[in-house]
Amino acid sequence: MEFNYKKKENERVDELPKKKAIQTKGVRRIVLGGLILVLLSGVGAYIKASAVSNHISKVEKSVVQLKNDIDGSNQNQISFTPELQSFMDCFVDEYMNISNDDEAFKTRAQNLEKNFYADGLEENEVSFSAKRSLKEATLVSLKNIDGVSVASYQVNYEIETPVTKKVEEKHKDSKGKETTTTKEVTDTKKVEATQVLNIPFSTKDHAFCVVAYPYFTEPVSTKAKVKSITYDTEKLKAVDDETDKEVQEFISDFLKKYCESSSADMAYMMDNPEGLNGNFTLDKVESKVYKASDGLIVKADVSLKDKDTAILQKEQLTLHLVKKSDKYYVKKLSHTWKDSE
Repeated sequence: MEFNYKKKENERVDELPKKKAIQTKGVRRIVLGGLILVLLSGVGAYIKASAVSNHISKVEKSVVQLKNDIDGSNQNQISFTPELQSFMDCFVDEYMNISNDDEAFKTRAQNLEKNFYADGLEENEVSFSAKRSLKEATLVSLKNIDGVSVASYQVNYEIETPVTKKVEEKHKDSKGKETTTTKEVTDTKKVEATQVLNIPFSTKDHAFCVVAYPYFTEPVSTKAKVKSITYDTEKLKAVDDETDKEVQEFISDFLKKYCESSSADMAYMMDNPEGLNGNFTLDKVESKVYKASDGLIVKADVSLKDKDTAILQKEQLTLHLVKKSDKYYVKKLSHTWKDSE
């Protein structure tokens, strides 16, 4: 008798995997680090934004200042046109010339009011015994002064005033007796003067008018106090005697041909040909020769004589010389002594 045994399966219940313990401290550190990073990023962004904002503000202020400077400059500058010159030239001529004739004086006043003055300006019609004559007028400036356009002319004029003096006259009667009489005679005294006539004016619809009475001011010198152009001898090295002699002969010959020849005829002696075409002759030349990096430098003090009048013309020349085919050649000619190197 067979016994069948059935193997009993092991009854095993699979256990669920245990969850790993969450590391609370680590998480806190990560979160805290993230918050700090965000905070630092925000602070950095704020600082950068502030810096950019300040920079933009400075740029905007600079632009505004530049615009104001340009606007101010433009306001102080007035466009000069042929129409304005014509108007002003006519006004100056009419205003400056004053006759001692009553009718001519009244006509001048009427012309000023009709053709030049703005409404509200009147000219005195009472004549004077003196006479004023304009000799020369030159426009010296157009400016905006206190918001008003002003044309300034330097005027040279002559004033004639009558001068009464007593003159003695001697007479002889029929018997040869001499008598002396005194009478008054009128002579003319002439005085010449130069002043600046300032004319306030306005422009409207391409037309002009004088909006305030003209006034005189003293002429201002436009000459600047500066030294004449010269050269620094300490930066230059002199040549030997033999070279100096050769160059002096060349310079004398060159300047004679320069005076006699046309620019086209000088092309074989210089890069940028110049010539006086026989209008001048060489009177005198004194020159000094120095070494240059690629040739020679000559500083010449030249006196030229006008062919027709014999008037002397002084010039200061700088010649840069090089040698071509064993002959000197003018690479550059300057009409001042300004250092070229």
